[in-house]
Formats: sequence, structure tokens, C-alpha cells
Amino acid sequence: MATLLLQRFTLLGQPYPAFFQSSALFPQLHQPTLSLDHPLTPPLTALYPDPTLAPERQACEATLYALLQSATLSEEQYAALLLLHLNARDRYTNHPINVFLNMAGACLLIARDRHTEARTSAVHTQALRTHLLAMHQELGRVRVPALRPGSLIKRTDRPHIVHRALNLLRQTHYHQLADASPVEAAQQHLLWRALDRLEDHWRKDLSPIQQEQLHVRLMLRCCCTLTDMHRAPGMGLPPLVEVAAQLSGLDPLWGWKELQPDAQTPHHEHVGQALRQVLTLLDLADAFQVDELGERLRNAAGHLLACCRHAGLRLPQQAAFERMMGGEQHPLRASCFSPREFAAFRIRVASMLEQVDADLLLTAAAEAREALPEGAPQVLDAETLEPIRAAPDFTMTAPLAIAIDPPHLQDARAILQGRRLVLIGGVPDAAHHRAIMTSLSLADLDWIAADEYAHGTHAHARLTDQTALVVIAIRWMGHAHSTLREVARAKGIPYVMHPGGLNPNSLAWQILQQTSRQLGTLAS
Repeated sequence: MATLLLQRFTLLGQPYPAFFQSSALFPQLHQPTLSLDHPLTPPLTALYPDPTLAPERQACEATLYALLQSATLSEEQYAALLLLHLNARDRYTNHPINVFLNMAGACLLIARDRHTEARTSAVHTQALRTHLLAMHQELGRVRVPALRPGSLIKRTDRPHIVHRALNLLRQTHYHQLADASPVEAAQQHLLWRALDRLEDHWRKDLSPIQQEQLHVRLMLRCCCTLTDMHRAPGMGLPPLVEVAAQLSGLDPLWGWKELQPDAQTPHHEHVGQALRQVLTLLDLADAFQVDELGERLRNAAGHLLACCRHAGLRLPQQAAFERMMGGEQHPLRASCFSPREFAAFRIRVASMLEQVDADLLLTAAAEAREALPEGAPQVLDAETLEPIRAAPDFTMTAPLAIAIDPPHLQDARAILQGRRLVLIGGVPDAAHHRAIMTSLSLADLDWIAADEYAHGTHAHARLTDQTALVVIAIRWMGHAHSTLREVARAKGIPYVMHPGGLNPNSLAWQILQQTSRQLGTLAS
């Protein structure tokens, strides 16, 4: 810790504290500044973004690279790199565009003042500022303090801001190489669970009202995930979020400007917090009968709609959500919780969850005791009492009958009959291969293992002119799905981002949900 503090004081050009100057440990703790070839201080060339794939932004990219090469100040170089990242936002996800815009603007303010003090030409600074203003206009004029008229940077603050700009570029560089953060992993787990629930339910004969409620639940989960992400027009989305938004009919840019994760919103009026409370109570209502749950759920639903109104938004599928919450029989709350009400509500929900866990523990203990043989000691290991709810086992007792394929499988077969399909992901299995070929009446199925094309660059040769559809099993593809998707797009081949299991029923349902219209047009 002392070494890190000393390095920070060195980078900021500040005098060392008296404690370090007088301590005998100072010579032992002090380390020189990291060299340029150190992994923590990569050169600027390593911080270059991936090239944009959007044709309308490629000319701007070439101009920015020319300005980067001809820049005379480090502040101009950092600003150019930040603008290049914004220009290539289609290659990245969860980019804080307002931070990039503000940091680029601050660097250009410093560069302008340095040129004025040195009486040198500021032509590159002015050109970069023109690009910055154009991007700000293109991105909907989000709040950027550095672009306010009359903004100034104090001379004493310049080193700190330049250091922050460089750290932002390094952080972006390493973020793309790292695995998902714990928050992102938790959100992905919840989305997977929502998609698995959707896949489990489409096999059942659901009423129209149940189907509507199922899609509303997926929409709420997707909205909750989006509120924790930085989004912008033209920016990429994680494939799982993209699939969930498509299946739920949600616009991925819903509330992107109003619900930025770093927006200064009171905690008790935060839309993401309200969504999490509603989803927690819905999950609780699925499995347990808890007194006063209906009233709590309606209050949480009314609070969520009020938070959306305060943010200037309307909840997607709001009419269906209100029907699901019983708003026609019981009017929902019309205002947000006050800070005290919100805190009391969260405490009450937490106590309900604790009560449910206690009931599960007692039930599991009773079942475990009943399962013990007579005469066995009534002592249970604590690990056997964990309230783990597994899927129930079903035993087929009905007499044998002729299997009839579900309607969605018949529709998918009619579209894909006699055509070639490429499946990327998972581990090829002979039985699964035969089942998919037979169920969809395919002429050919080319199943590419996930580890065979770890980066997707070799898939060009396998996607031929005879390929009618590409199915990318995103659950087993890691980071390769983005490249595979671009290969399919470049060749004009429809593709499906498949989040479920690799059985014919699941594949057919996702194919119809995502590409039925495009495949039907190509077939005709």
C-alpha cells in the first residue's frame, strides 16, 4: 500500500508526506516509475481501438488516425484515441460514452490553453474539437460538463486530468481482455435463468394470458440488465442481452440516456432498484404462498411505474404489466416511495426472504429425517439442509402413443427442408446430429465444435453459398460469437443467436422467433 501511495504522488507531481520523508522505510519502499514496456503501462499503439465495421463511420476513423499521427501534444493524442473509441463503439459493449466525451473535451481544453501559452498553432486541437462536437450531436447531446461554454481547467488540475484520460484508455483496453465482472456475471446468470424458464414453458399448452405474462417477465429482467449497462446508438450489446431483448420485443435503447448507470438519481427513485424489487417479489410468488405478498407486489409495481414517470419514461409493455399486477381490479400506487418508505419496504422484503429460507430449512430437515432408516441417529449434517430447489423428476406412466411434433417444429421443418444448416458451438454428438437432421429434414448439418473455432476466423470456409442458416450457440461460444456473427452478416446468411439447449424443439423455436420472416422470404 505504501508503494502504491508513493507511485501515485510521483505521477501527480506532489511532494511526499512527511511520514515517508522521515521514515527509515522510505528507501526500501520507493520504486521508480514503471518502464514503458511494462504490462501496466502499455504504449499508445496497444491502446488503439478495433476498427469500426460501420461504413458511415469509416471515413471519420481515417481522419482521426491522421490527426493522431500529426498531434504535437499528448493531450491531443489522448483526445484522438478517446474519439476513435467512440467512433468504433459498434465493436464494444458497456462503453461510458459520457465519460469518454467529457474526458476528450477536458484534454482538448488543456491542449488549447497550452497552445495559447506557448503561442503555437492549435489547428489540430480545433479539428479534434470539431469531431467531438459532431459526435456529441450524433449521440443525442448527452450531458458533458467539458463542453459547456466558458469551461476552463485549472493549471494545477492538468496533470491529474491527463493521468485520468490515460487511465481510462488503459482501463478500456484491459476491460476487453478480462472476463465478465461479478455484476455482469450475476446479470447474465439471471438472464440465462429467465431464458431457461421461457424455454421450459413453451413446451406447455399455455393460455394467451400466461404467454403474455411470461414475455412481460422476460422484458422486466431485460430492462433490469439494461439499466446496469452503458448504452448508446450504434453501440454493441452482449449477445445474451441482444437475444433477450429481441425475444421480449424490447428496444435495447429504451431509456439509454435517462438511465445511464452513473446518472445522479436518488436511490429511492432509481428505476433499476424498483425493477429488482418487483422481480424479487415475482420470483417469491412463483414458489411460495406468503401473506401480504399480493399487496407488496402491487405497491412495488406502482412505485416502478412512478419511477419511470419521474425519469420521463414509459415502461415497455406497460398495459400488459398493469394487467399482470391486477391494476384493473386494484389501482396501483400512484407515487414513488419516500426514502423512509423505500427503506422500510426493502427491510420487509428481506424479512420475507429470511422467513422463506427458514421454512425451507425446516421442511428439508423434516424430509431428511423421514428418509433416515429406523434406528439411525437423528443427527444431520448442516450441508444436507441447504434449501436447494432442483427441477423435479418426471416418470412417464402414460401408454405409448405416436409422437406428434409441436407446431413450431413443423413450421421450422417446412422452411428448412432440404437445406443446409451450420451449427457453431457445443460438442458435436452423433445422436443429437441425427435428431436435428431428421426433425428439420435438413440436407446437410455442419456442426462446428466450440473449441475448433475459438476466434471464429476460420468459419469463412464453412459458410458457403449453399448455407441457408447459421445457428450460434452462445452459451458455449465464449467471446467468439461476435466474429462469427460478422462473418454471417458479411456473407448475407441469416443467423440465430441460440441461448438454449441443442435439442430440435429448442432450436426450432428460436429459429422461428428470430429468422422466420427472413428465411421464409429466401425460401420463396
